Amino acid sequence: MRTPQAISDQQQESLRSLLGQTKTKADSQRVQCLWLRAARNMNPADTAKAVGWSQSTVKIIQSRYLREGEKVLLGKGRGGKR
Repeated sequence: MRTPQAISDQQQESLRSLLGQTKTKADSQRVQCLWLRAARNMNPADTAKAVGWSQSTVKIIQSRYLREGEKVLLGKGRGGKR
């Protein structure tokens, strides 16, 4: 297994501030997936248990964040009438 890509100190501070700005449960869980990896050095299996998601979902969120940045963390919403 390869070594995980590191999350910089600046990104950690950004994640910490995003934790307080989230408006939905899903947004909060996405930010937590990354914050737990960065601050607590948790692996995807432990992070999945803490957040309540599957391990594969955690890996997808983490890899998308490293590729695309913060825009993947805060969802646009589904829109429309429910």
